[in-house]
Amino acid sequence: MDSDESTRSGFGDVFILGAGFSKGVSKIMPLMSELSAAIALRLSAVIGIKEIPFLSEDVELAMTFLSQPQPWLNEAERLRNRAMFLELTEAVATAINAKTDEVLAQPIPAWLVRLVHWMHFQRAVVITLNYDTLLESAIAKIPGDSCFPRGLVPFLFAADGTLGSHRRLNSLQLLKLHGPVNWRYSGRTSYAGELIHWSGFGAWGGGINARTSSRTNTDTVPLIVPPVADKGSYFAHHSVQHLWRKASEGPCCC
Repeated sequence: MDSDESTRSGFGDVFILGAGFSKGVSKIMPLMSELSAAIALRLSAVIGIKEIPFLSEDVELAMTFLSQPQPWLNEAERLRNRAMFLELTEAVATAINAKTDEVLAQPIPAWLVRLVHWMHFQRAVVITLNYDTLLESAIAKIPGDSCFPRGLVPFLFAADGTLGSHRRLNSLQLLKLHGPVNWRYSGRTSYAGELIHWSGFGAWGGGINARTSSRTNTDTVPLIVPPVADKGSYFAHHSVQHLWRKASEGPCCC
């Protein structure tokens, strides 16, 4: 099936993006392993942080350790680990946002503009495991209102940045399976059905795109899914489940 027939029938291309994509956009963007030392230093004053395994070498492994109820710990120790996990999550988001803002201060790469236009016109399904919002900022460069913000995140967020059900228009689907730094929730281990706040993202060349005060709201934390083997508690929310279900279905007309 050629691309024209694919588009007419509702089927489009599928892109699966990992950390190498953001690194390709700009070398400024760090791999998670590159953030580890800086984050460990940022959190050095937090009691018990120095005892976290892997923190200085691989922050994702540290998040994995903290997020799991290790069987040799008592309940008080598990709760302390949970608190440090939330501290670490916020630190990761802060570091990624800082690097993202550095990239957005530079001109957008020409190849990225061409890519997001292709995704848009082909109604592609874009599956990404990245936490940063560089791709959202690039997609927002597409002129008109058929793509963003209403069309880009239809299954999760309404136009005011909270949980909603606005349908995608004739554009791409962006499925962020591990969450991004601009989705925020209560931080509770059980959060099924609660409101997820969308805190917006930066604009290429400076400025903001719908960035709201919830980005720095101390009552919420970023919804970042760590690379753990058992992600059951992170998939409890029906909207997160929906993203994974859409990814499993592949390209389709919605």
